[in-house]
Amino acid sequence: MRCGARGGRRAGDLPEGKTHGHLRIEPLKTGTARIAVAAETGATTRRRLGVRIVPVGITYLVRHAFRSDIHVAFGPPIEVAEEVAAAGDEAQAVRALTTRIGDALRELAVHVEKTEDERLIAQVTAIVVGIRADGGLDAGGQSPAERTALVRRVVDAYRWFAEVEPARTQELRERLERFMEEREALGLGGEKPALQHRGERRLPLRGTPRIAVLVAAAPLAGFGLLTSVVPHAMLRLLMQPLRLSTDRVALFKLLAGAVIFAAAYAVETVAVARLFGVVPAVVFGVSLVPAALFARRYLIETRLHRLQIRSLGAWRTQGRLEALRSERRALAEALTELRVRYLDHVVQRSRS
Repeated sequence: MRCGARGGRRAGDLPEGKTHGHLRIEPLKTGTARIAVAAETGATTRRRLGVRIVPVGITYLVRHAFRSDIHVAFGPPIEVAEEVAAAGDEAQAVRALTTRIGDALRELAVHVEKTEDERLIAQVTAIVVGIRADGGLDAGGQSPAERTALVRRVVDAYRWFAEVEPARTQELRERLERFMEEREALGLGGEKPALQHRGERRLPLRGTPRIAVLVAAAPLAGFGLLTSVVPHAMLRLLMQPLRLSTDRVALFKLLAGAVIFAAAYAVETVAVARLFGVVPAVVFGVSLVPAALFARRYLIETRLHRLQIRSLGAWRTQGRLEALRSERRALAEALTELRVRYLDHVVQRSRS
């Protein structure tokens, strides 16, 4: 049997017993272990079932976003018979097996102990990604597996640094918190912890070629925006009074969005059929979803430009923006030093 953490499947498959939007493994329920132990001990002596539990760690890199990148890691199977044999009774076997499952899941997924540390870990990860990019690493971006591994190293480094230099850790933490508050105040995001920026996988172009591609693609993106603006607005209006929790937003977007967009696209296609005939309507209807997805990607590629366009008073914040950039550079320098120390620590730990 398989057990996972942080997914959206049935509670019986998730030993946490619930879905949530935090970067951690919640305390496990005993249901998975009880089912496995009961199945193994209830089998005949001559023919054991040989029940195995395969731990599965699930990490959403942008937990609150629709179509987030996701990393799924499978751990080595846990032999239930071993826990039963080592325990004195079934109750003890259930407790031991639950503990072992929890340890395995924390080894597979991102696990941040405290909720208040989640934004900090996400911000440090973003800065470290920039440090690696400046060093010529991760050309073309990181895969979900690589990003998850990086976040796990950031979490481990944070724990280690807090142990060896607690005062400096607190000082750096306060600087990072002020930096994040200023980013949020300037409308640059950061209010929700994300382990990956949605626009990281940019076009592999810079300068004039990039601008030329964006200009050439503008008509198609405009078509996608024009045909999707009404259902998108309807979905946003529907969500406002519901006040959904973070871990329910993406699911609601998927289910309600499918209905709203399908209905809107059907109405638009019928209108085109009446105006221009069946063949143009078929072509129009087939193009709607690809055009909408293209428009979404186009907006991600131009998100910095959109910030300038919709922020008519951006000139007032130029000083604050420059100060924010300067502080990010200073934080990057501090984290670069700590990164070198941490990597040396990892090497020494592996040799001992």
